[in-house]
Amino acid sequence: MAKVYTSEMDISSREKTLVLLNDAINRLGWKVRYIGLNGIIANTNSVFSLFGEKITVRFENDKAFLKSECIGSQLLNLERNEDNITGLINACNNIAKRTPDEAIQKMILNLVLQSPPQKIEPFEIIPSSSQKKESNAFSIFIPTEGYFITPILVNVNILIFILMVVSGMNILSADSASLIKWGANLKPITLDGQWWRLMSCCFLHSGLFHILMNMFALICIGFMLEPLIGKLRFLSAYLLTGLGASLSSLWYNDLVISEGASGAIFGLFGVFIAM
Repeated sequence: MAKVYTSEMDISSREKTLVLLNDAINRLGWKVRYIGLNGIIANTNSVFSLFGEKITVRFENDKAFLKSECIGSQLLNLERNEDNITGLINACNNIAKRTPDEAIQKMILNLVLQSPPQKIEPFEIIPSSSQKKESNAFSIFIPTEGYFITPILVNVNILIFILMVVSGMNILSADSASLIKWGANLKPITLDGQWWRLMSCCFLHSGLFHILMNMFALICIGFMLEPLIGKLRFLSAYLLTGLGASLSSLWYNDLVISEGASGAIFGLFGVFIAM
């Protein structure tokens, strides 16, 4: 999954490049968050904050280093970051070709006279390499901005499953005794005072296929929903919907062992659909 893309271009004047970038960003419908003689930071337009990217341009000597970085979901378009940088460079070149030098000088003057926007965050070091940066397969397990709680939940579920297997549980199909031992939800035991099973069962899985399907679904909904509602609300939604699923299992099932993150995950999809 391409979550970061970097490039660079030669510049003859920081001021000229800056006004061209500012004009191009505005025409693309993006939002400038910082602008100064050392560069510019902007955010792309997004749909429900799901597909936002941060665009950073840093000036260094006679070069401009550009980076587009995902701060949300890119499940539907893995090339968004490359498209952002390519589109920004093309827009700058088109504006430069169609705008007379006198008009550009006026744009520079207007920009200088304007009050500079508030600086939101400091520049980070941008690699000077123009090659495309590909995140590896393990990136889905690493908490990042806009995708923080999801990988933690995934990692916790996987870790508990590994511990269950190491303790002797069959990796393909768990036996009832192992599930009950680790905290599965079973009405007679849960109602006998072991209420913690209502929550612990949301982190247990009965086999390899079970956890693979659930974690795939959790990653998918996490990419979409967590940037939309924030990490604390996302975690609360996971726990509350998981608890609701466990209570429903108690209501409808007398002697059925229930376990898995399915209830919480379906709840997250329900929250996403409702919004």
